[in-house]
Amino acid sequence: MPLTKSFERDIFISYCHADNEDPMGDGWVELFHKNLRVRLTQLLGARAAHEQPVIWRDISLQGNDEFAGVLAEELQKVALVISVLSPSYVRSEWCRREIDTFSAAARARGGMVVGANKGRILKVLKDEVPQDEHPEVLRGQIGFPFYVKDPDRQRPVPFTLTKGDDTIALAKKVIDDLARSIMDTVKALNELQPGPAQPAAAALATRPPPAESPAAASATAAAGTVYLAECEWDDERQQLRRSLEALGVTVLPAGELPLRRADDYKKAVREALAGCDVSVHLIAGRRSMVLGGEVQDTVSLQNELAAERSAQGGLKRLIWMPPGLQVAPDDVLQQAFVTRLQRDPLAQQGAELLSLPLQDLLGQVQDTLAQQVRARAKPRLAPREAGAPPKVYLIADEVDFEAADPLRHHLLDLGFDVVERLFDPDATPEELQADHRQNLVDCSAAVVFVGAVKETWVKTMLSEVQKADGWREPGRPLGTRVIYLAPPDNRYKSLYQRKQTFHTVDARQQPALQAVQALLQPEGAAGAGAV
Repeated sequence: MPLTKSFERDIFISYCHADNEDPMGDGWVELFHKNLRVRLTQLLGARAAHEQPVIWRDISLQGNDEFAGVLAEELQKVALVISVLSPSYVRSEWCRREIDTFSAAARARGGMVVGANKGRILKVLKDEVPQDEHPEVLRGQIGFPFYVKDPDRQRPVPFTLTKGDDTIALAKKVIDDLARSIMDTVKALNELQPGPAQPAAAALATRPPPAESPAAASATAAAGTVYLAECEWDDERQQLRRSLEALGVTVLPAGELPLRRADDYKKAVREALAGCDVSVHLIAGRRSMVLGGEVQDTVSLQNELAAERSAQGGLKRLIWMPPGLQVAPDDVLQQAFVTRLQRDPLAQQGAELLSLPLQDLLGQVQDTLAQQVRARAKPRLAPREAGAPPKVYLIADEVDFEAADPLRHHLLDLGFDVVERLFDPDATPEELQADHRQNLVDCSAAVVFVGAVKETWVKTMLSEVQKADGWREPGRPLGTRVIYLAPPDNRYKSLYQRKQTFHTVDARQQPALQAVQALLQPEGAAGAGAV
């Protein structure tokens, strides 16, 4: 029984038969097929045969079979396709016809992309193939490479998938990433309403040229510019760069950054960042190069300069760490850097910290780039009309709703427009989060009320307030940010007494309402015309 609700088969493996030939035993594709099936079965917790994924490849079909009458009909029944790219594959007319045929069938039934940029064709790179030789529909993907670069000879070293080979652990990791991506795509596909299947002959007769995913098309149409920070992940960085450029995105820096003098390096980075919409920072387990006279390595330095640029508005930072990042135990400075990125709201200001497979990073960059370009294209909001009350976002958990009443009424009495979080029991988590973000975009100031709420909630709210500038229009940073410490006493509240970028008002020790008023409405301001 397949995993997908509306298809007879879950996965079709498209490959060139020459890539599966091995006189010594099972070929590469055969071993890949077995390993993928085992890992998917493990992730599913499947025991009985009918619970296991249905993976199919055309073992018996050959190039002289009647294509339209055999394989074309079978591809109508398939949810996903895995293309095993190699030099032989991209030169095979048969393989390209498989991709074109499935693409036509997918567009007629569910679409080529489902959920959050989950493509129904997944690219496996058995060998290194130049990006411009990939089938057009796959050029916007990073893919799942089954090789590593030999740093000495600068040649790809393929994963053989055979027991005892030095690369088997690396191959297993890529298979795990692929299997998890398949699970995510299947989940998104199952959430779609099943649509009627179009006959294969009709799909082939009206087959359009391969098309990019909606996210890819939006990024290409909107253009946009990405600063892709130099880092220790050189192969991965180059893969991401090629994929973005294949979508028409401008990627900076265009050449090598000057390394002889730190001042020249910083100047070049600032100049590149000045025209960018998004910066992407890949964080590794060990420090990168340190320029003369500097303490920070170049990865940390580029991130700091991007944060500086982000504070001016118009740039969103994406900071990526692979899941389960292992920092070298002897690299104390890198451990401190990674910990600060993970835990310090100030370090996360204007940024989004991502921990996901590299293959999913491209879609995240595309989405963020499209959002940034749309925001840049929007007409600027008109200044607040004279006399219109400024909005103060009072962020309080439901457990503190009644305790926040005195502060709430005081702000209203001062003439502020007080907005609050949505407490609708019927709202979905996504709707609640969307409302929260919109409040952070619309308000002039934010007050985080800390009463009986748990510390984890406080940390989350402070982190999101710090990130708010990245969600707001360029040139409209969030104004005054206040932490309001209310009873009861507990140990963790002392941590917020000197929180950078926040004003702290301790209602347990001082006349708190007047203190909040002084912060939001400076002395001498008339009415509520401050913050």
